[in-house]
Amino acid sequence: PAPLYCVANGILIDSVAENGYITYTWKVHYPINTYNATFYIGNYRKFTIPYQSDSSQFLMSFFVLPYNLTKAQTHFTQVIDIINKYEHFYGAYPWPNDGYKLVESPYEGMEHQSAIAYGNRYKNLSYLGADYIILHETAHEWWGNSVTATDYADIWIHEGFATYSEALYVEATQGYEAYLRYLLVQSIFIRNKQPLILPRSVNFWDYNDGDVYFKGSLVLHTLRNCINNDSLFSDILRTFYRQHRYSFATSQDFLDLVNAKTGQDYTPFFRQYYYNRSCPELQWEYYYDAYQGKAFLFYRFQKANEDFSMPVRIKIDDTAYLIRPTTQWQKAEVPIAKTLVINSNYSYVAQKHTKYFRK
Repeated sequence: PAPLYCVANGILIDSVAENGYITYTWKVHYPINTYNATFYIGNYRKFTIPYQSDSSQFLMSFFVLPYNLTKAQTHFTQVIDIINKYEHFYGAYPWPNDGYKLVESPYEGMEHQSAIAYGNRYKNLSYLGADYIILHETAHEWWGNSVTATDYADIWIHEGFATYSEALYVEATQGYEAYLRYLLVQSIFIRNKQPLILPRSVNFWDYNDGDVYFKGSLVLHTLRNCINNDSLFSDILRTFYRQHRYSFATSQDFLDLVNAKTGQDYTPFFRQYYYNRSCPELQWEYYYDAYQGKAFLFYRFQKANEDFSMPVRIKIDDTAYLIRPTTQWQKAEVPIAKTLVINSNYSYVAQKHTKYFRK
């Protein structure tokens, strides 16, 4: 009924007023998942901001309740920078012909394609430097909406990539150390109760925690540091998006691309982090032999598949080193140290160690 306004996916192509009612017709120009189709009805006030970058040009439209119009006109300007950063990470915004919309809703948020639901009370997180809902749900325009998991078993492609996008945004706006701190916050919520990838072809959706979000993000971070080449890692993300935009993807597709781009076999890494429930645990011991006047580091992975191996960064006093533990004990002579730190911020691993001792 008039004067309420109806917003839906796509662009408005017609509105007809008759007998106190208005019929709105919206058109979507791209493939869309059924769960992303939506409409909103409310006493909305609309304002627009044009978006233009080297990659794309379209109109951003915002629909808010009257008493929030003034704050929304300021708060929503952050969308410009968010989309710009995501275009840099992954490629052009997927839906230029449908535009971008934020629509005020009675619930916190949802990634409805080109018409994102927003109900986060116009607040930023200080350590994020942005509105979490805008940042996360906008990332879904690339991951989930444009690139869609073939099966619910691969839903981490939606949530893990979107959650990792938040960390990349923090890195781009605040620096690498802030990025690491943000990932540390994410790691607090990981439960490791079940694998990230679960049964296929059964419409499985028994995820009772946030691991597809937070562990999915931390595993991408860990993969980045295993590859140890940020240009190559960025190319992998952009290529994965480009190959599967407006279509479907599986975890195997991602593994195949990683293997092809790196020239290495990351199957054991994927088997451990995606198909195994537990987090690999680095067991290590620093041993000083007074008789020889030498120091040694013993290390291995436990709670890991037998063929699992991964580089780990350590710091002895002020010098950084790289070790590559397997599931078998290894021994390395190291400098006599006052401090030894396993830089687990660079990888998602647990630790079990013996404190230094001297004989």
